[in-house]
Amino acid sequence: MIAVSTFTYRPARDELAYTFGGRLPVAHVRSGDILEVHTEDCFGGLVRGPADLPSQVCRMPYLNPVSGPFFVEDAEPGDTLAVHITSIDPARDWGVSATFPYFGALTSTSHTATLQALGIKIDIANVLPDVVIADIGAEPVQFWIIEAVATDGPVSTERRKALLAWAAQQNIKADRCSFLTAFLSRNASAAKRRLKDLASGTWAWYADEPGNELAWYKLMPDADDL
Repeated sequence: MIAVSTFTYRPARDELAYTFGGRLPVAHVRSGDILEVHTEDCFGGLVRGPADLPSQVCRMPYLNPVSGPFFVEDAEPGDTLAVHITSIDPARDWGVSATFPYFGALTSTSHTATLQALGIKIDIANVLPDVVIADIGAEPVQFWIIEAVATDGPVSTERRKALLAWAAQQNIKADRCSFLTAFLSRNASAAKRRLKDLASGTWAWYADEPGNELAWYKLMPDADDL
C-alpha cells in the first residue's frame, strides 16, 4: 500500500506568486498526496474595509496572487494530471468586491459601453437616481432615469426637477430623458400612497407586471409640469 502524505502550504505575503510559470516549486509531492493550500484574494488581502480603495492600497502587477507551484515527483512530461478538489473554504467570514476605472466586469470596454463611456460621472455626494439606463442604439442616446420605490421616493415634480438638474450637469438634454417610478406592485402600500404624486409626463412600472408600463399625464398640466 502506497503511503499518502498530507502537506499544508500557507505562504507568507512575499511567497505568493503572480505568474503561472517561471518560478521554482515551493514543495515536492507525489501522486495521491493531499495538499491543503492557502492563498489570498485578488487584492492580496489588502482591501479590508470601505476606506481601502484598491487604486490606493494595491500595486500592479501584484494582483490575483497564486500559491505554488508544486513539483509532482512521479509525473513525466506529457502526463495528464488529475486534481481532485475535495473542498474550498473561505479564508474569512466576509468578502470584498470593487471596480476600477476602465477595468473589470462593471466598467467600459471597447465592446461594452457603460455610463462611464458616455461621460457620466457618479458622485455619491450629488443627487443620484436609483437606476440610469442608456439606449445607446438611439441617436442621440436616450436615457431612462428610474426611481425604485419600496416605501417612498417616487419621481415627483420636485424630484424630476432635481434629476433634470443632475442630467444637465452630465450634458444630457431634457428631451433625451424619460422618467419612471418602479413599484413592487400596484397593490403595494407605497404605490397606493404615492402614485398620485408622480410628475406629469412620467411613467410607472410594477415588478409583478413587468410587461406593462403606466403613462401618467395630467389632463390639465400644472405650471410646474411645463
